[in-house]
Amino acid sequence: MNILPPHLNDRFERWSHSAKIALKSFFNPATKRFWVCVLVVAIGAGIYFGGAAALKAVREWQAGRLATLSGQYAKESKWQEAMMSADTALRLNPFQPDASRFMAGIMEAEGRWEQAMELYGRLYASGGGNLEDLKKQTLNAVRGGYEDPARWLAGRVAEKGEPEFPAVLEAEVLLKKGDVPGARRELQRALAESGGSRPARAAMLRFLLLHPSDDGGKELTETIYALKDGNDEESLEALTVGLSSGVVPADQRPKFIAAIRRHPKKNERVLMLADTAELALDPASKPRVATDMAERLRSASLDERLVGAMWMNAQGLPQQAAAVLPLQDAKTNAAAMKTWLDAQAGLGQWNAMRAALAEKDGPLPPHMAQIYSARALKMSGNATQADAAYAAAVKQYADNPIATAEILEYLHRSGEYALFDAGLAPQLGKPGIGLDMVKALVPAILDTRDSARLRTVIAAALASPNLADNASLLNDATYLDLVLNRPVDAAAIRARQKQNPGDPAALFNLALERLRAGNEAEALALLQNANLDIRTLAPNQLTVVACTLAANGKKEEALALASRIPAQRISTQELDLLKSSLAK
Repeated sequence: MNILPPHLNDRFERWSHSAKIALKSFFNPATKRFWVCVLVVAIGAGIYFGGAAALKAVREWQAGRLATLSGQYAKESKWQEAMMSADTALRLNPFQPDASRFMAGIMEAEGRWEQAMELYGRLYASGGGNLEDLKKQTLNAVRGGYEDPARWLAGRVAEKGEPEFPAVLEAEVLLKKGDVPGARRELQRALAESGGSRPARAAMLRFLLLHPSDDGGKELTETIYALKDGNDEESLEALTVGLSSGVVPADQRPKFIAAIRRHPKKNERVLMLADTAELALDPASKPRVATDMAERLRSASLDERLVGAMWMNAQGLPQQAAAVLPLQDAKTNAAAMKTWLDAQAGLGQWNAMRAALAEKDGPLPPHMAQIYSARALKMSGNATQADAAYAAAVKQYADNPIATAEILEYLHRSGEYALFDAGLAPQLGKPGIGLDMVKALVPAILDTRDSARLRTVIAAALASPNLADNASLLNDATYLDLVLNRPVDAAAIRARQKQNPGDPAALFNLALERLRAGNEAEALALLQNANLDIRTLAPNQLTVVACTLAANGKKEEALALASRIPAQRISTQELDLLKSSLAK
């Protein structure tokens, strides 16, 4: 029985008929196969995309884990392992932020600007970067020769809060082209446009370190004081430069030292600088400073503890060095092992040295293991055997300049001057090797702080036919003779300076010769006419300038300059010359 009106009933029947046909068609074998295929494809797509998402998540997790592991390796000074972990992390996830930042820093340190630029850019694009990363990307682009992209990136930095950065970038571009005055103008523009912002001042600070003003350090000092207060990287950099540059007066240095030690961004490198500065001000503070450093280094990385142990050895604190760097850690690499052995030598632990050196697969190269063993043997009372071992090592590696230089350096630092001289003599006659050998050994010789000892080595070099006319060695010999107040050929000094007017060694020799001859005004005129950049002068050159100023009645300037000269960087004779000039 129909309960619908006729017109609706007709519609219902037509719809019902169509539905029956559709159902019949749906359950047709061919149609069923079609829909089964559609269903399989849909399920497969779901599995594929779901699996891909899951795989991506797993890869990102693994990359994050490897990046964390890389950071741990870096703290332990296992740089090869750290780099391998970071590289693998970036293979799994090219945008992993921690791995990108670590590898970018490595590339930057190695001067691989293009790779550093790419990594900083990837880091910033990942969302894990910050404005500093963008700035580093920009600066590395300039260094890599990509000036136009760098300018575009600098515009983005300006949009994000540092409108002065494009001018800072242009200074970098000009410096790369050798236009120092132009770079200075751009940095001054950056300071003016920003009202003296901290980033602009920090850029000027870095510029002034390499390209000082001719105002005696006034601009550098003002920049340091404008930046030193705060908790940011700029303030720590200013404090560090203030202590290391010598422009901060002695009465202000304790404040800089204290500020570094409480700075939230301090690291072991700057803390060690503060420690060194305090010892220079107050030698009696050494026990306390060493104790504080040892406590601080308990939880430090191996690399930091190694540097600390080296510092302690240099300060005559072998017991503290040995405590900071135990033998188990010293076995990690050659530098650590040498430092540990030096500490044991300072403590007179010769048997412990020999036992450690007798172990197989030690980190030291064979020639250094032989030399340290000979040292331990000699200090144990077996001098004849030790000297024979020393001589055998020198002879065995005579054709290896690098190994020979390391052997001779150790002999000199150990006070074995006769063995040193005997080992050096045959090297001096080798073309292309003798001069490089002398230059490599000068730091070890300078550590004796004895100009007479260095003069002996220079004399041996000049006695070699292929080095007899070497201008650098002749200048060194003349300078040392002047310091030692020995007779010199004044005419030869003037001729050498006239032939090489741009050679600072010849200039300072002539000034010191004039000073020794009683022509103080002429010595001062020579130095003034040379437009010297005080910030770039070596300690011995600063000594000549200070002596000249004092001899011309400029005692205040001479004292200010003398306060910048590290006493441990000049010889005893140079220090005596400086003291006698200031005392007149």
